[in-house]
Amino acid sequence: MTPSASSAGPRLHATERELGEIYALLEEGTAWLRGKGLAQWDPVYPLERFAREVSAGYVWYWRVDGSVLATVTLFPERPEYYPDGVWQDSVPAWYVCRLAVSRTHARAGVGRRILHQLELDAASSEARMLRLDVTASNPFLERYYRDLGYRRVAEGDIKGGAAVFMEKPVEPGSA
Repeated sequence: MTPSASSAGPRLHATERELGEIYALLEEGTAWLRGKGLAQWDPVYPLERFAREVSAGYVWYWRVDGSVLATVTLFPERPEYYPDGVWQDSVPAWYVCRLAVSRTHARAGVGRRILHQLELDAASSEARMLRLDVTASNPFLERYYRDLGYRRVAEGDIKGGAAVFMEKPVEPGSA
């Protein structure tokens, strides 16, 4: 059976206990992207910052067969590294960051199922948008999200790198 967000069980809050195992997914993703010649996540996201996000309750993960299948960082407000004026900040949103799926389960549709589950979860909350960015040098990733219904809102800069900002509306009962 192909693992999915639902077969892995519920979305779990990361704790300090899982920090190393979850962070290893980011390291694995960085190495894979670097091997493809893509600058996304290069260098890997700083461990200290990730640990703070885990402590603050923003990092989630899924398990399958006892191993971490995937992770995502969800912010209820625009992260400070996003430029002002990209989105209508008055619209409640979840900001999807650092979505990573174990390379052992890549191409199995896990990312799509996780994003769909996040849409359902967001639609049952106060959020009305899912928002994210992709590195402008990674057109595959922009196309991936566009095919899932995300629309390009703007282009801009994140810490010296060109980025594409995207969003997808989620309405109660629509996902």
